[in-house]
Amino acid sequence: MNSLINLSKSNFTLKTPIATVKAGFPSPASDYEEAPLSLDELLVKNETATFLLKVSGDSMKDAGIWNGDILIVDSSLAAKNGDVVVAIVENEFTVKQFRKDKTGLYLMPANDAYPTISIQNSETSIWGVVTSVIRKLR
Repeated sequence: MNSLINLSKSNFTLKTPIATVKAGFPSPASDYEEAPLSLDELLVKNETATFLLKVSGDSMKDAGIWNGDILIVDSSLAAKNGDVVVAIVENEFTVKQFRKDKTGLYLMPANDAYPTISIQNSETSIWGVVTSVIRKLR
């Protein structure tokens, strides 16, 4: 668990001016300036239960979660059907989509190269819900 970063023990606050930018026709951004943005206020609801995890692998690539992305995970949230979750499967962390239906509980990859994981056994537990993904583009 060396890669876990608890946000209550780190300085995640970044307050910087923000402007609204159109993804259509260009416009002067200064016309749309807003109050400074605090990333922790925007992305973190429960500071003591929120962690950053770095993704390793490609099992969630079709859901837009790529190798090297940083996940913001809230371990206080209960998983709902369709949530992306971090689970512990056989003492290893994994990120998958949570699915609950009449036949049981499952962890679904977003890459056909990986199998669905049934979580009906005691060796698997939901550790937290992914609330945001941070990706460096350059």
